Amino acid sequence: GCKLEQVFKSFERESMGSASIGQCHRAELLDGRSVVVKVMRPNAERLFRGDLDTLDTFCKLAQPHICPVFDEFRRQFATEFNYTREAANLHLMRGSLSSKWQTTVCIPEPIDSLCTKNVLVMEYLPGVKLVDAMQEQAQREADRRGVTV
Repeated sequence: GCKLEQVFKSFERESMGSASIGQCHRAELLDGRSVVVKVMRPNAERLFRGDLDTLDTFCKLAQPHICPVFDEFRRQFATEFNYTREAANLHLMRGSLSSKWQTTVCIPEPIDSLCTKNVLVMEYLPGVKLVDAMQEQAQREADRRGVTV
């Protein structure tokens, strides 16, 4: 809980991307490093759990054999709502990257001192997003074969 000016030289209020539980903003730290700030949406976890509870209640009435699936969803998504765990996973992935991939795949380094359960700050990596590169590669291959993606 500190003011943006205490941490960032600049902070783009408009998000550079968003997903169901959060959104990302470009920023510059006071020391000049370019970063991405991933911010969890307010009440995202509570709303998600409420939606699962609603589906679970419905399934208990309509199709009880599906109910165990929702317990598994709860377990799997428990880590999604904690950005400090995501930062730890980024460190793990960076350390596990084989030397074969280190020159072609980059994983951003989290700034641990600025990460919380609801905020993840990591280095900004310019370049093509992995999903975009994969789509471009698929399109090139489809073009080569004369088919559509």
